[in-house]
Amino acid sequence: MPGQPARRSPWRAASSTATASLSTMRSSRSGLLKHLITRIYFPGDRANAGDAVLQSVPAERRDTLVATPISGRASALAWNVILQGKGETVFFDC
Repeated sequence: MPGQPARRSPWRAASSTATASLSTMRSSRSGLLKHLITRIYFPGDRANAGDAVLQSVPAERRDTLVATPISGRASALAWNVILQGKGETVFFDC
């Protein structure tokens, strides 16, 4: 809803010892009262299975952190940030 900050996930990011290929994103958009911290993981990376942070997220929510290949575009990935509702992106308290 307008004027309300995005909800954060109740778990905290664990330190990761695996070397999964990822990118960390911090958003400070107009209208958000707090910075939002999330991660983007690359699909098919074998190290994802051993990444402590990714594994700390409930299995049914992990797909919000993994980019998806774009059909017909070699090496192109899509990743959407959803602030609220169904498929809401996982955000971390850091």
